[in-house]
Amino acid sequence: MLKLIWCQTLNGGISKNNKLPWYIKEELDHFYKTTKNHKIIMGKNTFDSLDQKPLNNRTNIIFSSIMQTP
Repeated sequence: MLKLIWCQTLNGGISKNNKLPWYIKEELDHFYKTTKNHKIIMGKNTFDSLDQKPLNNRTNIIFSSIMQTP
């Protein structure tokens, strides 16, 4: 089974300067509870915004056409 979590602004924005354009604690709590102990797929920019640190308690999969395996 594949589940997707997607958040965007009313005009379709999902990021501003590699950061979420909002801070909603309840949304972050929902994301944490929903993804904990599961695989999570993200792009390179999202991974870079996390200082290239994987999210805890998840299998992190990063898609990139330019990033190399450490």
